[in-house]
Amino acid sequence: MTNATEIRRPFQSDRPIRIGMVGAGFMARLHSSAYLLLRPAMGGHVPAVELMRISDEVPERAAAAAARFGWRESCPDWRDITRSADIDLVDVVTPNDAHKEVVLDAAAQGKAIVCEKPLAPTLEHAVEMVEAVERACVPTCVCLVYRMWPAVQLARLLIARGDLGSVHSYRGYFLQDYALDPSMPFTWRFDRNRAGAGSIGDIGSHAIDLAEFLLDDEIVSVFAVTRTIISERPADETIGARPVRVEVDDEADLLIKFAAGPQGVIQTSWISTGTKTDWGFEIRGRKGAITFSWSRANELRLYLASDPAETQGFKTIVLGPQHPNAEYFWPLPGLNIGYQEAFVITLGHFLSGDGDAPTFREGQRATAVIDAALRSAESGTWKNVA
Repeated sequence: MTNATEIRRPFQSDRPIRIGMVGAGFMARLHSSAYLLLRPAMGGHVPAVELMRISDEVPERAAAAAARFGWRESCPDWRDITRSADIDLVDVVTPNDAHKEVVLDAAAQGKAIVCEKPLAPTLEHAVEMVEAVERACVPTCVCLVYRMWPAVQLARLLIARGDLGSVHSYRGYFLQDYALDPSMPFTWRFDRNRAGAGSIGDIGSHAIDLAEFLLDDEIVSVFAVTRTIISERPADETIGARPVRVEVDDEADLLIKFAAGPQGVIQTSWISTGTKTDWGFEIRGRKGAITFSWSRANELRLYLASDPAETQGFKTIVLGPQHPNAEYFWPLPGLNIGYQEAFVITLGHFLSGDGDAPTFREGQRATAVIDAALRSAESGTWKNVA
């Protein structure tokens, strides 16, 4: 197994890092914008970049993305990116089932790789991808970007230095309602063969990674219950189109056990009525507690049992330049950063080569927990994480 210190980091040269992107959908827009904001936000902390080439299975979509997002050119075949001598880094923003083929080819060509989450639709694919990139000794980043969020970084710091004492319980969640409408057409996210899982994989990968990152501990066993509320969706927007059966979860509830002893729960849903997007956590220890909600993304709430009885209660910490990963943006607390900046922070740390950005190893960990949860939901029993 390759040690992290042995991995080549080709980001220290004087010339810009030349990037190619595979996929031209919504995430391509987000990643492209993040690359363009790296230097304005983080300055000389990261090397300059060049957006060289973008590809998509629909060539017209790639051409439109190139024109809109600032790429030098588009191409119809992603191999013109992975196998090109003028590309240093391959950014994969395709549907889940296409990740492996692109990653394996990019690794074989010695390219650095960024890949969207979840890393793969199955644990087997994830393991194969990790083995390939470690064999090739190429640097990797999986976009589990919320672990880099300033409030998360601060919470992990407080836990690690013992402010909460011994942690005994964890509650995490990621909730949305964008798929609540039953007339929403069937897409690859509702296809188990392509996505691997529903909400538990798509947004649950973030919630699982956050749990392990915050507690600096591994989830070792899972008991999961999943539900498919909308069992059929229209094949497309054509009136009268024959419906397609949905075989992934709309909602999932996980009981989890950590290696060091804490227990907890993780909930995911993309039909959480009234919740547009919210993720968060509650962590409780013998000496204190922390809570966070994405609905108030620039705040962290902290309770310390050592406070005087007459003033005990949760206090709100407003994030600002004194907090980790917020220092790259605004000089005053409370001016606030958002979703886009999570990607700027993550990609910036990756390109700087400081080792803080999540790697394919973290992506594989999240996929392993998802795999255990799916096996648990099918069997109705606790399952160990592979």
